[in-house]
Amino acid sequence: MKIHSNPCLRGLLLAAPPKSGEEAVVRLLAALPAAWEGEFQRHAPGGFVVSTVRSGGVVSHVTVKSSLGGNLRLRNPWPGASVKPLRNGKAAPSITSEVLTMSTAANEDIHLTRE
Repeated sequence: MKIHSNPCLRGLLLAAPPKSGEEAVVRLLAALPAAWEGEFQRHAPGGFVVSTVRSGGVVSHVTVKSSLGGNLRLRNPWPGASVKPLRNGKAAPSITSEVLTMSTAANEDIHLTRE
């Protein structure tokens, strides 16, 4: 199944703050049944465009385009695993956290994979 920003599937990307007044945390594929495979691209609060692919129940990668620059808070799509970021094609330090927090620059491209 291939998914391309279908408005009926808004639950593919959720963004809500953990507490009132805090920055939103982006959560991917929250409403996608585990058996579904697909790819999607959605806008996230803060000027981010997020795309991902899931095959065999596993997210293969996540790509983020930061249009405006600013803080990105993304729930780790690989719970308990380290994430390897490429920022504008250059390797950056791995992140191991439930919520991946990154300061971004305008027009920055970030590619995330499981380490």
